[in-house]
Amino acid sequence: MSKPRIHRTLSDFAERGFGGAFVHPRPGLITEYLSEEWFDLWRFAQDTASDLGLTLHVYDENSYPSGFAGGHVLEERPDLALRRLIPDPTTGVRLEETEPSGWYAGKTYVDVLHPDSVRVFTDITHSRYAREIDTAGLYCFTDEPSVMDYSAGSLPWSSHIHGAFLANYGYDLEPLLFQLFSPGVGSETL
Repeated sequence: MSKPRIHRTLSDFAERGFGGAFVHPRPGLITEYLSEEWFDLWRFAQDTASDLGLTLHVYDENSYPSGFAGGHVLEERPDLALRRLIPDPTTGVRLEETEPSGWYAGKTYVDVLHPDSVRVFTDITHSRYAREIDTAGLYCFTDEPSVMDYSAGSLPWSSHIHGAFLANYGYDLEPLLFQLFSPGVGSETL
């Protein structure tokens, strides 16, 4: 995006009766997401929109689902990468990191079940927007943060689950993880 293109686009929206828009970053950006240039263009867009009687709102992610901040969360905390359980005939299950993807800025998705993921994400995105632009009256769209892994035969896994389960139920879940892959397993088994 350039300032002239932003002005043209927002003017076109205003002429067609739009009341506002969300700035929605997507994979393939030329301007680095959340960089100084990003926020310079954002402030320009916000001022232009205001002059045209429009409002701009924040789409809190570079792609979707929300939670990885265009790869910035894992740059700051690689330990927050989503992992998956895979059935293994020798050990019962094995744990491995999910595959990197261009959709996730060449990284994996984050472990949204870990409270630190949410803290890091909101600091990188929401808190940064609050410091960089005028957020009065703005909406922030969060797009479907989810526990996801599209690998057949595996289950998403959070490093946070083990400790939380032990604290809540008083026994170690790890030796029983293989049962998650057994047909007909219900909560009474675990």
